[in-house]
Amino acid sequence: MPDMSGDKVAATIRQSNSAIPIIMVTGFGEIMKDKGELPEGVDIILGKPITEKELQVAMATAMAIRSSQ
Repeated sequence: MPDMSGDKVAATIRQSNSAIPIIMVTGFGEIMKDKGELPEGVDIILGKPITEKELQVAMATAMAIRSSQ
C-alpha cells in the first residue's frame, strides 16, 4: 500500500471499531510469528501463501477472539 503500512491500517481500524476482527496476511507472516511479533490491533497473522482452510480457521478464530471481548 503506497500511503499506509498494514500495521497502521490495522491500528486505525481497531481505533475506529474494536469489534472488527483483523487478520493480517503477509509474506513475512511466518517470520513475524516465529519472533512473536503481532502488530497492534491485529488478531491473527498469516504467512503467504495461505490455503482456503487456513483462512477459514483464521476467520473463525478471529471472530471468536472479538466476540469474547
